[in-house]
Order: sequence, then structure tokens, then C-alpha cells
Amino acid sequence: MRKITVLDRILFLITAIVAGNKIVSGMDQHSVLSTGFYTVSFGVLVLASIMLILFGFELLTNRFVPVVTTLIPITLSLGLVHDYIPKMTFSYSILLGLLYLISVWVRFTATEKTAALVLALVHGLSGMLLFVLPVVLVTQYGLPLQLLLVSLGGLIIGLEGIFLTLQKMGFLKMSLNTVFGRFPIMLLLATFAFVSGLHI
Repeated sequence: MRKITVLDRILFLITAIVAGNKIVSGMDQHSVLSTGFYTVSFGVLVLASIMLILFGFELLTNRFVPVVTTLIPITLSLGLVHDYIPKMTFSYSILLGLLYLISVWVRFTATEKTAALVLALVHGLSGMLLFVLPVVLVTQYGLPLQLLLVSLGGLIIGLEGIFLTLQKMGFLKMSLNTVFGRFPIMLLLATFAFVSGLHI
């Protein structure tokens, strides 16, 4: 198991500061419901970063941690949907909510591989929307290019989540230490992208 370094802790601290600043600085340009969704996602980022500073990468091996961290792409995508296609908010939230509850149930009842596969489905669906929707909004509806940073953040956090899931399932030859080694900078870059992309 890779031991957390001083640099890793600094990167996690910066991530917590960036995400926390987004929460406290206000999100007046978003609706009340979207602000709630974004607050949850950035709040989980703050909490996860602080916990990683305190407990190191061993925290990521806990089988229940992904259940919480998956809330990041879920709530971010819900906020994005409510901002730009509000008519889809209810149906999309019901779909994600059901899938998320199933993933929690499977986490307690099924094998590690099955639980990781179901959680990857939820993570992948929300991550795909985070990537695709901003691209459509910019290319088809002329929204500011800055919104594409949300796509970049979704791509970064999605790939890292996929790598971690595949490694746990034994489908990835890359060592866990390698995945953990780049996790701090990937999380920071994704957070910067989300914060910058949503500031329009």
C-alpha cells in the first residue's frame, strides 16, 4: 500500500480549499435546487480530501467509501440537468436515485466485484452526462466555452474512478500504488475544472 506523502497531503488540502471556497462564496447564478446539488458534491469533495489527509490512501480501500464518493458525479450531474434541462430533473433524479440505492444494497449483500460493477454503472452514467451535456450545450446552443471545463472534470474523475474500479475487480494490470500515486493531482485538477466550468 502506497504511503501518503507530504505532497499528497498538500494537494488534498488545496482540493479541500478550492471546493470549500466554491461552497462559501455562493452560487447565485444557479437555482436553489441546483445550488443544493452542487453544495453536496463539493461538500463531499471537502470531506473526502480531509479524510484522505488524516487517514491516507488506506481510506480508498474501504469498500463503503465509493458509495459516498459516487455522490460527487451524481449530484454534479443532477445540478447540471436542473440548470439546463429542468424538465428532465425529476426523471433523471429518480433513475439515478434507484440505481444508487441498488448499488448501496449490493455493497452490503454481494461480492466485492459485483458491488464494484454496479457502482461503476452509476458512476459511469452520471460521469457520461457530465462529459456529454456541456459539449452539446456549447456546440449546439452556443453556451460559453468555459462550460467545457465541466466535461474535462467529468472525464478526469471518471477515468480515475474507472481505473480504481477495474483494479479492484482484477481487470487492470496497473498496480494499486500507481493508481493511488496520481489520484491527488487528478482529484485537484477535476475540482478546479468543475469550479471553473460552473462559474458562468
